Amino acid sequence: MNMITAGFSTDRAVSWNTPAMEHGAISPDPGNPTRLSMVCYRTLSGECLARSLAMGGGRFSISLFQGIGEWLSFGDSREDAEAILYEVGPRGVAECKADFETLTKAAKDIPVIAVSGNPEITEIVKALNYGLAGYVPASLGIEVCAEAIKLAIAGGRFIPLASPEEIAKAISSMTSGQDGGKGALAGFTERQRQVIEAMRQGKANKIIAYELEMAESTVKVHIRSIMRKLKATNRTEVCYKLGELGAMSH
Repeated sequence: MNMITAGFSTDRAVSWNTPAMEHGAISPDPGNPTRLSMVCYRTLSGECLARSLAMGGGRFSISLFQGIGEWLSFGDSREDAEAILYEVGPRGVAECKADFETLTKAAKDIPVIAVSGNPEITEIVKALNYGLAGYVPASLGIEVCAEAIKLAIAGGRFIPLASPEEIAKAISSMTSGQDGGKGALAGFTERQRQVIEAMRQGKANKIIAYELEMAESTVKVHIRSIMRKLKATNRTEVCYKLGELGAMSH
């Protein structure tokens, strides 16, 4: 095996190298790899994720830091990164808010992507509201994680798809409030608000069409229009955008 573990300590970041690389990287490909910083609090899971990304997820040179404090102490290493991967671990996103604020402020234009074992859309929306460039549930696999990192570096935002039930739960929580969510939906037509309300209840397009007495193709047109108004690319992003609108309206 051509991977060499340099060890884990409390006063320096973990680093790996290959015979073709002198220091500081986990990368089986020495040819211009993507530079990635990874912040984690669990040694084993952090090392496993880093190795998996390097060996199977793409061309990455990875510096692994044990916690936000260690990351902050390595100025040169962190500033050299093209993206930052943060392992949420068993905690909730809200518990990591302080770390996210520190990362996004100190990293400036470097995108931050969270990896978590919790696939709930409400967690995804929270992470995006904290300024992250993506949220990768562990259930999606290493290849998807690699692509999410590349998308973030290119200036995009990775938002995983969700089930209708999850979307319904998220829209409900994001649009509920003193005004019943009306403020967040003020920019939509009455028909579009009806479609959003049906989505909030987790209803499929066919059911929405039946209950609103319109063709299923018309429902799809309304959904596309809603997505266009919100500049969303999928239903999951609709939840995030509605959450932003709701936050501004309260």
